[in-house]
Amino acid sequence: MNHGAGLKRMFSTKFFIVMSVPLMVLSADIDDLLRIAHRPLDRAIIHSLRVVGWSTLWKASGLIR
Repeated sequence: MNHGAGLKRMFSTKFFIVMSVPLMVLSADIDDLLRIAHRPLDRAIIHSLRVVGWSTLWKASGLIR
């Protein structure tokens, strides 16, 4: 059993591509996420659902080959 080959497979290029998409989404949405705390509850819930929806869409698009 070669541990080096397993680590190489685990941290392949695809891994870094898939991990870079959530990091880009979070960095792009950081202002929106911080603004949620200053909104009234009803508007904050709607806003957070919108942010989660777009984040999920972008994260899923990172998994497309």
